[in-house]
Amino acid sequence: MVMRLFAPQFLILWAFVASTIAVHFRGKVRLGFWRQFTDHSTLMAPYNVLMYLFSAVPNQPILDEASIPELKALRDNWQPAASSLCFWRQRLLEVPRWHCASPQAIRSRHFSFCERM
Repeated sequence: MVMRLFAPQFLILWAFVASTIAVHFRGKVRLGFWRQFTDHSTLMAPYNVLMYLFSAVPNQPILDEASIPELKALRDNWQPAASSLCFWRQRLLEVPRWHCASPQAIRSRHFSFCERM
């Protein structure tokens, strides 16, 4: 009877259970049993454990800047990117003048968009 628990179909089940336990006890914050049981991290646990094992990135909450050399290019050129993002954000959030005067805008409380006019 005990040898039946080591059958191939049960080995897959035990690998799933072991990876779920590893993901559950990996961090400091723990979910309750039923929340963990229904959470997506339980379903993704085998994949996550493989990613943890074969990842080249160290297991730290704050990474050293020297370990990711591509960040230097972003750090040096963040101002042009930020200004272009602000420009496009402003363009996308513009509300046409006719929208502010419409009764639908006043009724649906979208009139606050017109405060800038």
